[in-house]
Amino acid sequence: VDLHTYGDLVMWPWGYTANTTADDEDLSRIGAELAAINGYTADQSVGLYPTTGDSLDWLYGSLNIYVFLFEIGGNLDGFNPDDEDAVLELISENIPALMLAIEISGDREELALDISHDPLPDSTFSSAGFSIEAEMTAERGVSESSPEVAYRVDGGSWSSESMDRLAETDTFVAALPSVPTGSEVEYYISARDTSGVLATSPSYAPYTLYSFEVLPDTVPPISDAGGEITVNVGGLVVFDGSGSSDDDMITGYTWEFVYDGAERELYGVSPSFTFLIPDIYTITLNVTDASGNYAVSTVTVTVLDDAIPEFGSLVIPVIVVLAVFAVIRRRTAGRT
Repeated sequence: VDLHTYGDLVMWPWGYTANTTADDEDLSRIGAELAAINGYTADQSVGLYPTTGDSLDWLYGSLNIYVFLFEIGGNLDGFNPDDEDAVLELISENIPALMLAIEISGDREELALDISHDPLPDSTFSSAGFSIEAEMTAERGVSESSPEVAYRVDGGSWSSESMDRLAETDTFVAALPSVPTGSEVEYYISARDTSGVLATSPSYAPYTLYSFEVLPDTVPPISDAGGEITVNVGGLVVFDGSGSSDDDMITGYTWEFVYDGAERELYGVSPSFTFLIPDIYTITLNVTDASGNYAVSTVTVTVLDDAIPEFGSLVIPVIVVLAVFAVIRRRTAGRT
């Protein structure tokens, strides 16, 4: 592999003619694989401009070596980029492709440790964090303490979380912590077999990475203030919002009502209140989740004044009094 500046290209022979080589099928396929990794354009060398006597044509034509040329960087980088950060970025974007070229050449031993992982897609914010899973197999066995997920948020410092094997399976899992909405999380998985051979997913990490964006949670919770309540004056009312739910986590319960002409608020899933004034009260429960979404529901509390009996409760006592009065009157009349 020959490295030049500039043009964001991966090229192969011939450069002196538009005719293709006898190995063009292989060269163009490998060139496309390399370009897919560093994001360059794959093309036969003559596609940039015709050249004669260059090293690519000589190495292939005289020594039958599969040879490729990387034109590193674009117009903004130029032939001699003098910005250190720009140079480091050019190096970083090409190392994975160069490692693939080494692997294809057959000089890199194929590892007997395999990590299979479905990258996490853009994911809704979760206060519980994000679960990462991977299947790991190794001829010599996976070193149980080695699997881990390295991650960083918005290009910051790297952190890591160890991965634990699910019982009786080849699946290892780890939980990345919760991060704010709008964050970009980059990560890769690594592990070693029992002889110390290292493998990563994706290959060539940390030069290639998985990433996902944390999307806002726009789903409101479900508020459930419980069933209607009837109590006598002075009775303790215990509210119950435990029927409320959310796709993530409810972080607040606020109960609001008017009592004795003033606004009252209670907090928590199951607060209590003693009503000393008979009335019919409408209680509003507002529940909020970790993303600030909210929902409301209501419950009616009827407070009875037990000092004033209802008509139904007076009927039997009145009948009894009248009956006693009638008996006394009859006896009195008999004596006279």
